[in-house]
Amino acid sequence: MAALLMIIALDCMTIAEAIPMQIAMSVLIQTNVKKELLGRVTTTVGMLSMISVAIGEMLFGVLNDTFIVYVSIFVGAIGVGIGSIMYSIVDKYHIYAKREEKGWILRR
Repeated sequence: MAALLMIIALDCMTIAEAIPMQIAMSVLIQTNVKKELLGRVTTTVGMLSMISVAIGEMLFGVLNDTFIVYVSIFVGAIGVGIGSIMYSIVDKYHIYAKREEKGWILRR
């Protein structure tokens, strides 16, 4: 029962993180990619997302068969945390670069 509650909690955390990240990534791509390449870039990103889901399912299937469920939950939580940190770093860099490009940042 505890494992089921942990899985539900991790799924809720993943969904709560994934949807805003996916929206932000779409906006980031649409605002920074040339119109001529937008279809190709969007298709490539979608393809890579689908491939990563399949690879993750295979890896977690092996992980679940080899270890107890709590190990998979812990590894998933670490992955969600690393993804959030990486996204926030990229997002801060992108916002800073845009402000600098538009001349909003004053240098001393």
